[in-house]
Amino acid sequence: MDSFGKEALEAHNNFRKAHQAPPLTWSSALARDAEAWAKQIAREGRLRHDDTKDGENVFMVFGREIDGNDAVNSWYSEVKDYNFSKSGYQSNTGHFTQVVWKGSKELGIGRAKSADGKVFVVGRYRPAGNNMRAFKENVFPSKAREVDNTDNNSPDSPGIAANFTGLCNGGNFHCKRKEKQLLILNERGT
Repeated sequence: MDSFGKEALEAHNNFRKAHQAPPLTWSSALARDAEAWAKQIAREGRLRHDDTKDGENVFMVFGREIDGNDAVNSWYSEVKDYNFSKSGYQSNTGHFTQVVWKGSKELGIGRAKSADGKVFVVGRYRPAGNNMRAFKENVFPSKAREVDNTDNNSPDSPGIAANFTGLCNGGNFHCKRKEKQLLILNERGT
């Protein structure tokens, strides 16, 4: 596993821990499949899903270099649109739910660059998530809590979910933001 894959796996597992899901393990076979698909869509120059029985997330960016966190943070950012009180499939949240899907055990990540400089990233998951009848048993609210401590150091400060782009990597879950620092705290406030 290269550093890109290691960063992506760590990012997944940080998000999964916050959402009460066990960590994923790396699968070299899934990574090979993901890279092959990333190369295919890079040649085509368009983002699309493969016809696979594995779970899959896809991502594309151009104009900048990325690391293993970027695609995972983008997929996770859909959490802002997921209504945990209404369990089940919800449009525009499938990347997020696959990232934290409790039943998924293995992950492989692949990436490729197109001739015009676009970077395509593919995540493959086994077993696949997003089973229509199993959301309640596999997608849980975060045990972490967002706190905006820029203006007030109180843990009771209002969260800034509207500006939240996802839990960031690192054991202390510090997130990068342009204007304010966002800390992710566990229920004890540590």
